[in-house]
Amino acid sequence: MSPTASSLEDRVADRLRACLRPFECRWVVAVSGGADSLFLLQVAHLLAPRLGARLHIVHLNHGWRGADSDRDERLVRVRAARLGWPLSVACAPPLPAGRNKQDWARECRRHVLEACAGPTDVILLGQQAWDQSETVLAGLLKGKAPWGLRPLQERDGRWLRPLLAVGGDAVRKRCGELGLVWREDASNAGSVHERGHVRHQLLAPLRRLAGDEVDLLLAGIARNLAEAGREHTGNLEDLLVKLDLQPTPVGWSLERAPFLPYHEALSPDLLRRLGRRLGWWPRDPAGRTLCLWARQLAEGRSGSRFPLRNGRWLELGRERVWVVDGSWRPQLRRLSPGQEIHMLGKRITWNGRPLDGESWRPAAGDESRTVLVRSWLPGDRLRVSPQARRLLADLMGERGYAPAQKRLQLVLQVDGEIRWCPGLGRAWPPEPSGADGPQSIWVGTCTSPSTK
Repeated sequence: MSPTASSLEDRVADRLRACLRPFECRWVVAVSGGADSLFLLQVAHLLAPRLGARLHIVHLNHGWRGADSDRDERLVRVRAARLGWPLSVACAPPLPAGRNKQDWARECRRHVLEACAGPTDVILLGQQAWDQSETVLAGLLKGKAPWGLRPLQERDGRWLRPLLAVGGDAVRKRCGELGLVWREDASNAGSVHERGHVRHQLLAPLRRLAGDEVDLLLAGIARNLAEAGREHTGNLEDLLVKLDLQPTPVGWSLERAPFLPYHEALSPDLLRRLGRRLGWWPRDPAGRTLCLWARQLAEGRSGSRFPLRNGRWLELGRERVWVVDGSWRPQLRRLSPGQEIHMLGKRITWNGRPLDGESWRPAAGDESRTVLVRSWLPGDRLRVSPQARRLLADLMGERGYAPAQKRLQLVLQVDGEIRWCPGLGRAWPPEPSGADGPQSIWVGTCTSPSTK
């Protein structure tokens, strides 16, 4: 944590070189005007010619500190001109009402840096060991689960942090020896914000007592947390496969088992990752909301439903869950002898070759008629005896169908009467013998690739 001054640049350069891939020859360097980012810029400036790389310096002026913010920008402009690298300066938009100031600042920085970086460029950040200590300690004080506390990584995608093994005091000492002039953000000196409180009220006294041992301990915790996070990510990927995610005409269907109580620690993150993958929400719901949804998925009664965001809701079956997108409109098609149609994920053929599914043979005199194939509607009944007809909703309920499954159920109607509902039964009287004859209507599932 306290490398000698003469070797500090070489050590950081070695870490940066280890993070890079051979084709990454353009580096976007985030420079705020502080000691950390200016020292990183100095190391990148010295290393770039050796590796045939080009630098692009980026500075974001939030404008929140008035003249001090403008002085930060002037310092970065002077330094970029002296080193001879191109510079992009952006101004942050006004803080939206109700938004956290620190979160908004990070979001703006990320957006500006991403906009300045090409597809194969890397982004260099000046976060160092003290930033890592603050991140880990703040997360532990909040009681986050190990996999929910994400320590800083030297390489996270194309975001590189080669200073993570260097303490803030070593960086400032070396900047003074190099004659680098930097600026201190006055807002970092207070304890109003969470990170400032952790830095000044907790870590500073601990460092006075134990020195670098505090940061070494927190760095070790960060490594253990990163390993737990990787294991957690692997478990989530395994559960995502077990979801058996399948597209349906109303949205998606998936298995309930991965959300059962023995996956309680993983279920909220599994739901969050699933929502991101399918684009269910532009921003993740709160952790409390995800925990509530995961509990409902695991413990909810078959047939119940609850809303998600953006007009979606979940409907629970006994073994599967149905994600319904928007409003549902009943569908209806006509099926003539010799015709084949696809409807609601089903393949229906009359007088065609047998399918891997169910078959029904129309009664005598119906062979030349047009059969209506439509989606189930509330109130539909199937004749089960000469005197009795039963609601198809009751028959489906006995089999544990979720409401979304009911809407996807097909019925075949002749002369205003339902003659057959695949999977549930055919109208009385029974069809004649030889049901698999040339006059049969077959219903099978359309083959479509599943989404894992």
